Amino acid sequence: MGKLRPALDFFRHAPFRHWPRLTIYFIAWALFRFFRIRLFRQTELRFDNLLLSADVEGLSGLAFLHEILVKRVYDFGPSREDRGVRVIFDVGANAGFFALSRCAENPPLRAYCFEPHPDTFAKLERNIVLNSMQDRIVPVRAAVAASSGRCVLELSSDSSMAVVAGTTSGAAGLNVEVEAVSLDDFAIRANDHPDLLKIDVEGFEVEVLEGASTCLKSARHIILEYHSDALRERCLAILDSTGFKSTIRGGLIFASRSALRQTADSMSAHAGR
Repeated sequence: MGKLRPALDFFRHAPFRHWPRLTIYFIAWALFRFFRIRLFRQTELRFDNLLLSADVEGLSGLAFLHEILVKRVYDFGPSREDRGVRVIFDVGANAGFFALSRCAENPPLRAYCFEPHPDTFAKLERNIVLNSMQDRIVPVRAAVAASSGRCVLELSSDSSMAVVAGTTSGAAGLNVEVEAVSLDDFAIRANDHPDLLKIDVEGFEVEVLEGASTCLKSARHIILEYHSDALRERCLAILDSTGFKSTIRGGLIFASRSALRQTADSMSAHAGR
């Protein structure tokens, strides 16, 4: 029953008229997984107010969608309710579920989605188009690091995720070189700064924060997934030094600070540019 639970959860979040399509998708997924029989490659699935592209090979990131849509792992603290949030930097966006769901709920919201995995980035672009959000969500095909340049990614053969080479000790399916950008460099280039930073980069979170000193002064909220106790403490130290008050919930850090502190730091950061 445990393995069926996520599928049943998805049915609860799909409009009734879309249940036949969802049923066919899961049948096709099972046939491919267990027998390598492919009925079709991709289809479009509706969940709540989102239309998403799903691949029967199972590399569409639906596990992350389940965390966002069903488990609501990111729905905690002021970042959920603060209508002052107008710009999101989604670092490690995968197929874009976080930014898409937030933008669907809050029409004035805009987002930049950073995703370096070539195949996952294509799914991110597809999902943005399916939801007609090209004018509000900008996909950025790059890894986020402490400084801009190039880096090597380790791609998994059975996952939509990628990690910067050397970050973890797991076996990799393929290594590719990709563009790397710091958030501060990108913010200058885009002439935009985040109110909310969401970071999920599989062990590279400290480097992301180290390249975001100006963005941290502009931001009011941080949602960060950490991948070890040591990384958690290093991230907390950086956030604390920038005036954030943090709460730990599961493997996530939720950090916020007052609008007055954010405004003062933001003015200071822009004056120094």
